[in-house]
Amino acid sequence: MSGGKLDLQRIRRAIRGSGNETIFFLLDDAISLLPPAKLHQLLAQYMKPEQFVSDVAVKHDLLAEVQAFQNACLAGEYYEALDVNSKNCT
Repeated sequence: MSGGKLDLQRIRRAIRGSGNETIFFLLDDAISLLPPAKLHQLLAQYMKPEQFVSDVAVKHDLLAEVQAFQNACLAGEYYEALDVNSKNCT
């Protein structure tokens, strides 16, 4: 690559003249190259970016909730006394 400034109008014309498959591959690569803020800005023009928020934070919170529940159980917070007799021991 020569390092010269790219002509955006020529690029746009070339993309518009390309087949769908080329455009899809180009877009897929562009998504990987854009910083998160720019990708959010681009997506906001065509769809709701909130629907693509990563579920990693949700999974992390779920793990924390399970661990907190386990600790509470082990500490006896969910203990309930039960009278054992001949009717409920089996």
